[in-house]
Amino acid sequence: MNQQMINQGLLPLSIEKQSKYRQAFRVYERNGDSSMMVRLLCNAELESVNRILVLYENLQRSTIKNK
Repeated sequence: MNQQMINQGLLPLSIEKQSKYRQAFRVYERNGDSSMMVRLLCNAELESVNRILVLYENLQRSTIKNK
């Protein structure tokens, strides 16, 4: 899945709650409802973006201190 995300210009995802991931697949298999999976993936993408922003801010602070 992460390779497909990268191919689409998105960040790779880390799904923290594996049980929610499996539950989303079960819901989709049972009734074709993908909304739980979409929500899970979107939240994981936002978390990835936020982690990058924190890393960037820390790097900026570190660079300013070292000047």
